[in-house]
Amino acid sequence: MCGTRSPANRLRNRFGTRAEQGLALALPHASYVYSARFSPDGQRVLTGSGDQTARVWDAHTGVPLSDPLPHGAPVLVVQFSPDGLSLVTVSTNVARLWDARSARPLGTPMRHEDRIWSVSFSPDSRRLVTASEDKSAKIWDARTGLLLVGPVEHDGGIRHAEFSPDGQRVATASADLSARVWDAQTGQPLTSPLRHEYFVSWVSFSPDGRRLVTASADCTARLWDARTGQLLTVPFKHDASVISAAFSPDGERVITASHDKTARIWDVRTGRTLSEPLKHTQRPETVQFSPDGERVLTASGDGTLRIWNGHTGLPLSDPLNHERWVYGAQFSPDGQRVVTASDRREGSVWELPRAPVPVPEWLPELAEAVGGQRLNDGGSLEHVSDSNLPVLQQRLVGDPRTDYYARWGKWFFSDRATRTISPYSDVTFPEYVQRRIQENTLDSLREAARLSPTNAVALARLARQIQAENEPKNPRRDAEADFLSRHAAELASNEPEVLKLRVEVAERLSKLRNP
Repeated sequence: MCGTRSPANRLRNRFGTRAEQGLALALPHASYVYSARFSPDGQRVLTGSGDQTARVWDAHTGVPLSDPLPHGAPVLVVQFSPDGLSLVTVSTNVARLWDARSARPLGTPMRHEDRIWSVSFSPDSRRLVTASEDKSAKIWDARTGLLLVGPVEHDGGIRHAEFSPDGQRVATASADLSARVWDAQTGQPLTSPLRHEYFVSWVSFSPDGRRLVTASADCTARLWDARTGQLLTVPFKHDASVISAAFSPDGERVITASHDKTARIWDVRTGRTLSEPLKHTQRPETVQFSPDGERVLTASGDGTLRIWNGHTGLPLSDPLNHERWVYGAQFSPDGQRVVTASDRREGSVWELPRAPVPVPEWLPELAEAVGGQRLNDGGSLEHVSDSNLPVLQQRLVGDPRTDYYARWGKWFFSDRATRTISPYSDVTFPEYVQRRIQENTLDSLREAARLSPTNAVALARLARQIQAENEPKNPRRDAEADFLSRHAAELASNEPEVLKLRVEVAERLSKLRNP
């Protein structure tokens, strides 16, 4: 079978293996993207960037729905209100409200004396709470931006604050080694401090509001009675600082993220781990359960997003590579997509639907035909004839059904040059490549050239971007730019932009060689 050009081998070469996961929808900025969130209906995405803007996008097409929302500093935190009608952005020590549809400012800016670490809306969307390094949290009117309650104060910076599910209480986590619970109407403390041995970075209510989980630099997360402030279980221990923690939708499990480069899933009744550590090569920045509680995500500084079984901790996919630090991630409300924020200078929307069971009978046949092997009853690998692959192609392409597997099967066998970027996306492959070219950044052009290696415009523009890099960062920049621009000119000798860029690159090289 080595080196043959059978119909099945041609199909394997045509479809490849990595492509079957689909591409992420890119939401480009001019600098790092620090925060990205879905709207409550899952139709929009809000991103905040170091380019000092926030943007609202169509979550399915990646088309911007408004002009950029301007700020005077990097936008570090963004959030939609629960009713989806407004949004809040944070840059340094100022939070701003905006109309989610028109992108017009609402009310007055909400200020602290130092950096704002977190912002959260109340469940009814009428109030929001900010947590700041100035050692205070404040509760604001979410329509006018006027201060309603507070400041409530700790003896150290406050890293996180959020409302209880009924909106009657606010919990805060502070560098003063404690978390506190406050009356959201009066700002009065409702419990004694929930103490750790080092600073507390996170606090979160359970879905029923009866418990709290805190995360601390003392290498533990702890579970508390939200009414009495009493510790409920033994501490959840890591080997380094715990960054954040989140409850499962049923409140029976907690997932924690730690500087020990792992996330862990815990049973809240016993305080015991339910799985082996979920490992990364850098710390996880974000952990979250899916809306149905069956999966968890971890987003890490190692440049990956990972999806795991929410009960066993077993991986459910290959790492989704961003190549740069991933600051945050969130499941869509229906659990079928994930949005990420990263150093790639873009938000990314990944299609990650949960496959229903049972699987159709043709799926194992397809896997065996593509792989060319199967595991027989004796536990040994045996050869599978490639003749079944064209038969499956004809069968699936003609299938009139539109269910999960039928749609995936048709997409699998579609022409890679014209199909959509994933089975469930509205964006075609050519549209995606063209968008990446129009973005005209080094990262976007590298991806465009990788996906469409004969696109002369992508290659020529990439050559110019590479030539503009700092030489210590890319000592081979001139040789790489020369090769790419030459190849582009060979591919499209009559394309004015390509020829112009080739001349620019050649002139620069000439000046370098003959100063």
